[in-house]
Amino acid sequence: MWYDNNPDPSLEKVIKKLIRRNEPIFLFRYGYGEIPLPQGYYWRVMEELDEKMRVYQLEVEK
Repeated sequence: MWYDNNPDPSLEKVIKKLIRRNEPIFLFRYGYGEIPLPQGYYWRVMEELDEKMRVYQLEVEK
């Protein structure tokens, strides 16, 4: 799934639906710009998987 600097409301709706169903979400980022997130969510670095790779998990803010 590609998520760029031009947020797509339909993509945001799909992401929220997948999170509610506990489905994994994979995004590819190319470059150094910030990725806009759906409101109420944030990226958490999953250091427990591999310290050499930067793997992020989309989580709901509490």
